[in-house]
Parts: sequence; structure tokens; C-alpha cells
Amino acid sequence: MAGEQYERYAKAVWTKAQEWLAMHWARAAERAVTALDVRQTLRSVAANDINRHLHPQEEQLLSEIVHARWATQDTSGSSAVDASDRRCDEDGEPR
Repeated sequence: MAGEQYERYAKAVWTKAQEWLAMHWARAAERAVTALDVRQTLRSVAANDINRHLHPQEEQLLSEIVHARWATQDTSGSSAVDASDRRCDEDGEPR
């Protein structure tokens, strides 16, 4: 049941989460060595944005969008969601 609730949550906010990520990615990733570095920075930004700690489903979503974006980075700095990610369909939307 909890997994199904998360899947519905992720699907409902996926587009908004991607937009938020696009606004903050460059700054968070500029000195990052790993995806975890970016995630930690973005977690702080998100907590400040909403003025509270993140809920577990928000933590999970943040991890998913950061890792999907990190995996698709190229040398030009652009990215696209990897459709081969097991959690995304061909349009980069969560399944």
C-alpha cells in the first residue's frame, strides 16, 4: 500500500519536481563530485523553500530526480531524463 501511495504521489508531482530541479541544478552541481553531493545541496535548498524538513516521500522523490539527472549529464551541461531508468517511461515520466 505505501509503495502504491508513493507512486501516485510521484506521478502527481513529477513535472513540478523537474521544473524545480531545473531552477536549482546548475548551482547545486557546479562543485559537486557525486550525485550525493548534489542531493545534499538540493535537500537543503528544498527544506529552506518549504521551511520544514522533507517528508519521506519527498526525500525519495528528490533522490530519484537527482540520480536520473546525474546519470544523463554530458559535457555540454545539458541533460534529459534517461528513459531507460526503470522508474521512467519513454517520456521521462514516472511509471
